[in-house]
Amino acid sequence: MLSKHTNVINKRQPQENCTKCNGPHSEDQPCYIQPLSVEAEEEEIIEPVLNENQQQQQQAKRQRKQPLRLCFFDAETSQDEPVQISNNINGYRHVPLLIIAEVICEKCILAGISIENIGQRAPGCFCGKPRGQRWLNWCSPPFRNAPGDTTARPDNIIFNPRRMFFHSFDNAEENPVDQFLDYLLNHGSQNMLTICIAHNGGKYDFHLLLEALHRRNQPPTRLCTTGLKIYSMTLGGNHQRKVQFKDSLNYFFCELDALTKIFALPEDVATTKPFFPYLFIQRQHLHERIIGLPPLEYYQAEYKKADKRDKLLDWYNQTIADTTTNFQLREQLILYCTNDVAILRESVLRFRHLIGQHTKNLDPFLSVSTTAGLALTTLRRCFLPKNWIVHSPEGGYLRGRRASAESQRYIRFFELQHPESAGQIQHAQWALGEAHVEDCGYRLDGLWQRSPPLRPLAIEYMGCYYHGCPKCFPVRDQRLAAGRTAEELFERTQQRLWELEHQHGYQLHVVWGMRLKKS
Repeated sequence: MLSKHTNVINKRQPQENCTKCNGPHSEDQPCYIQPLSVEAEEEEIIEPVLNENQQQQQQAKRQRKQPLRLCFFDAETSQDEPVQISNNINGYRHVPLLIIAEVICEKCILAGISIENIGQRAPGCFCGKPRGQRWLNWCSPPFRNAPGDTTARPDNIIFNPRRMFFHSFDNAEENPVDQFLDYLLNHGSQNMLTICIAHNGGKYDFHLLLEALHRRNQPPTRLCTTGLKIYSMTLGGNHQRKVQFKDSLNYFFCELDALTKIFALPEDVATTKPFFPYLFIQRQHLHERIIGLPPLEYYQAEYKKADKRDKLLDWYNQTIADTTTNFQLREQLILYCTNDVAILRESVLRFRHLIGQHTKNLDPFLSVSTTAGLALTTLRRCFLPKNWIVHSPEGGYLRGRRASAESQRYIRFFELQHPESAGQIQHAQWALGEAHVEDCGYRLDGLWQRSPPLRPLAIEYMGCYYHGCPKCFPVRDQRLAAGRTAEELFERTQQRLWELEHQHGYQLHVVWGMRLKKS
């Protein structure tokens, strides 16, 4: 009685707060997901940081204290250099030809000053003022006609200290990516954080930068990837300029041309994304001015969806019918890329404003890298009470229990066929996990402990690949799971079933995966 009474008292004792999440739970229970305090980012933390949650808040606070500058950029590449991808596949290497970048600081954004407001700056602006001839050259649009070409240059793009053109139009040795990195890492104030945003950058633009960084022996300080997709990339360390790269596609989930309608961008800010002959982007075509447009095959109409292909054909026929139409690749690349950056810039700024309005001034591009992260951060910042939900353990609550989804579906199907077994078949979803057979280490997909004189029923679901099904794999020396042949897996399975029935006294119910799939 004393032991039982003591256990009851121990259970009723208040639990101590966890040193990681600061929530009340025992050591064997998962930590709470705690709300993010807005005040924690604004007030100075005097006490030493003791737990992980406070460390994250203090890191966000320190990061937020750095002045923030946004950079929007887009890269255009030529396909001049053939490259062998594999033994039977040849392609062309993407060589950077032009990068256009636009920058604006948070002070100018709050003051309502846009990139097009040349000469206007907010008090304390840190967008950056061009110093030196190289920086001044970057801010000048690189229009140039071939000798003898008297065609007037476009007058809608002029010198702008917030817009840079990095190109190799006049010198193939000048790498636009190296120029862009030099600008980010060596120009402007050191006491600020620059967030560079590109649309689909994680699968294209960022890889151009990553290649140049490794060539310069300057690997990123932080790189977040899944396979070949880059979610975020960070440059700079202590006493260095801090630069982060984010992919806007992870927030918008649509093509760039769709953003003009989604955010209702006016025509004087950014026009609808036009069609462009990407296959025509070659150095030999840069300065040649042709009457009309490049041939239709350069627009790759056959690879577009039906509705886009029809729009392309209509646009192409109407444009080429105009006798005043002419095309110079260098000029059109600048106009096209500038318009792309304008669409990206206006969409990001409007999205950032909308999110901040409804989430207590949360900056999505500073705090997270995906919409999933934005949703969780919004929940924690605006709605989540303390000690309300917990972290799921890594690998799930059933981690370490290798039970296939197919076997679990079959056990549910078996229970529907045998209503008397519902809730009585021990399987991986039970708190105890799968049933273990003593003395041999076997685990059973399902075990139904029936009343005597009936023997316990062992339910075994056989995945054809893992157990060497003779019908699915008639070539018996074919290598399957764990590098074993189909015959080896099948013989081992039969030996296991024989032991379960004759040595351990189970009645067997065996079903092969092919049977379930057919039914």
